Amino acid sequence: MLKEDGTVDENKVRENFLPLKDYSNIAVYCGSGIDATFNFLLLDEVGIKARVYAGSWSDWITYKDNPIDHK
Repeated sequence: MLKEDGTVDENKVRENFLPLKDYSNIAVYCGSGIDATFNFLLLDEVGIKARVYAGSWSDWITYKDNPIDHK
């Protein structure tokens, strides 16, 4: 989704995230919340509202009752 010069290609971002435009409760996550911020900013850039699960996977696994798919 980046151009050769390192800038964001908004057309590719829109194309990639277009399927999400009709959802109202989008959360992005990763291992700890840092990388998810990039997706949050890209979504915001194309007008899609989202939230970052700040603790992400690192937080999720600290709660023994949270489901984890081991597939």
